[in-house]
Amino acid sequence: MKTSKIKSALRNTSIAVMAVLIFAGSIQAQGNNKLDGVKRERAVKSIIFNISNASAGVRDASINYAGEYKLNEATDALVDLLKKNVEPQTKILIAKSLSMIGEEKGIDGIRTVAQNEQDQSVKEVYAKVISDFESSKKY
Repeated sequence: MKTSKIKSALRNTSIAVMAVLIFAGSIQAQGNNKLDGVKRERAVKSIIFNISNASAGVRDASINYAGEYKLNEATDALVDLLKKNVEPQTKILIAKSLSMIGEEKGIDGIRTVAQNEQDQSVKEVYAKVISDFESSKKY
C-alpha cells in the first residue's frame, strides 16, 4: 500500500517537473521578451502557481526560473512564500531569485523578513542581496 502511494507521488511530481521544464524551456528557447502573448502568460502563470502550490522540487525549480528569466510577475508570490516558515535553503533560493529580478518590492520583502530571521546563513544572504541592490542603484 505504501509503495503504491510513493510511486504515485513520485509519478505526479515527475509530471509536474516536466511541465515546469517544458514551460521554462519555451521561455528560454524564445527569449523572455520574444515569447508572446498567451504562451508567455501561461508559462508565467504555471511558474507562479508552482511557487505557491507544488512539491519542494517543482517549487524550487519554479523559484529558480522566476529569477533566471527575471519574471517580475512572480515577485509577489516569491515574497509571500518568503514570509512563510520554509526551510533555509528555500529562503536563500528565493532571495537570490528576487535579487535577479531586481524589483524594489522584492528587496523590500527581504528587508521585512530579515528583521525576524533566526538562521545566520540566511541572514547573511539577505544582507548581501540588500547591499548589492543598494549599491547598484543609480542616484
